Amino acid sequence: FWNEGVAAKRYVALKQGSKLAMEVKNNVVLPENEGKLVVISGTATTEDTLIDPDFGFQSSKTLQLRRVAEMYQWSEKKNTKTEKKTGGSKTTIT
Repeated sequence: FWNEGVAAKRYVALKQGSKLAMEVKNNVVLPENEGKLVVISGTATTEDTLIDPDFGFQSSKTLQLRRVAEMYQWSEKKNTKTEKKTGGSKTTIT
């Protein structure tokens, strides 16, 4: 239910936002739009070079550099049980 609840809330928020948002032409900042929800479109550019010093990686004219590290770990439990069989023999179950 958690995923569905989040998706439903996101849908309602986007629906409300689409009714309130106003499109801004020419990407000009106007004081009368202060505090309002605005929509702009265009190409995002930069001259920056992003660097990841841990891996010695760099990329020029890049807007975002993201590194995702994952680690998996588990623990094992071992149980040993010894059973006496008819005739005096023993069986160990692990």
